[in-house]
Amino acid sequence: MKIYIKFYAIALGALFSLLGISSCSSDDDNNTNECCTYSYTDEGVTYTYTYCADGSYTYAIDGVVIDDTPWSNDSSWDEIKSQLLSEGATCN
Repeated sequence: MKIYIKFYAIALGALFSLLGISSCSSDDDNNTNECCTYSYTDEGVTYTYTYCADGSYTYAIDGVVIDDTPWSNDSSWDEIKSQLLSEGATCN
C-alpha cells in the first residue's frame, strides 16, 4: 500500500511541476509580443524605430523598412524599453 501512495505522490508532484513550467512559459510568450515604437519627423521625413521583446527590430523612413536586423543581446528588454519610454516611445 505504501508503494501506491508514494507512486501517486510522485505522479502528482510531477504533474504540478509540469503545470508550473507550462505556466511560466506562457508568461514568457506574452512578454515576447510586446513592442515599443518611437517615431519623429524631421524636415517632412518620418523616422520610425520599433523594438520588440522577442529581439526583432525595424527601422523605417517614411514607412520603407531600411533595417530589420535583430537588436543586440547586450542589453535586456527592460533596459531598451525604459530608454525608449524616456524618449517618448509607445509600447503595447
